[in-house]
Order: sequence, then C-alpha cells, then structure tokens
Amino acid sequence: WISVASNYPDINVEKALKDPNSVFYHYQKLIQLRKTYDVITDGDFQLLLPDHPRIFAYLRTSEDGKLLVVNNFYGEPVQFELPGTLDGA
Repeated sequence: WISVASNYPDINVEKALKDPNSVFYHYQKLIQLRKTYDVITDGDFQLLLPDHPRIFAYLRTSEDGKLLVVNNFYGEPVQFELPGTLDGA
C-alpha cells in the first residue's frame, strides 16, 4: 500500500480550504474562466514562438474573440515582445 506523504501536516485539504491563495482556489478560478469564455475550449489554436527556449505562447481564436496566452515556466523573468502580427489584435 502507498504510505502517507511525509509533508501531510503542511500540505493537505484542510489547510488548502483555509487559504484563499491555495492551488484549490486557483483551479476553481480556472474552471470558472473555462465556463465563462468559450474561446478557451472551442477556439482555434495557433502556436506562437515555437523555437523560443523559455516561453510557451499561443493564440486561441473564435467567433467571440481572441485569447493570447504567454507562459514562462522557469521561475525567472523573461523578456517578451508581442509579435507585430498580433499588435492590436
């Protein structure tokens, strides 16, 4: 059987529910965004900057609008310039 994680006194549901900035509440906000904006799930996907070593960016487009998503998963600031084709999009 899988044993209990050693950090369970610090990371657990009870503490997460008491912390408005916890992962639990973050995911609730993300789920609400998905339900509010159809472009998140139904929009066309266009990968931007496919060769950038530190940024994962894409554009979702639907009849209702556009959504630009820019991700930096490296924990350090990264310079990002909006591609000219998206300026004012």
